[in-house]
Amino acid sequence: SEYKDVYAYPNPVRPDFGGTISIVGLKTDSKIVITTVAGQLIYTTSSNGGMATWDGRDGYGRSVPTGIYIVNAIDSDNQEHELTKILIMNQ
Repeated sequence: SEYKDVYAYPNPVRPDFGGTISIVGLKTDSKIVITTVAGQLIYTTSSNGGMATWDGRDGYGRSVPTGIYIVNAIDSDNQEHELTKILIMNQ
């Protein structure tokens, strides 16, 4: 019913990691928008219960480059949002 201690793990995401990144502490049915720090849209999804996952790829299925990515969780009423960051290290 509320955002609580929103964070992503693993974080940082190391080059040898081959799984999915979990984003937890979300409200049910939140829209998840992942962008670069410059604001470029990378990926969107929705939470399933209080969690969402991301495979570290963009909307075209390409691995994202090393960098910091901003996760913006927006509730289903577009009234509240919460931010967290993910560091991807691919090299």
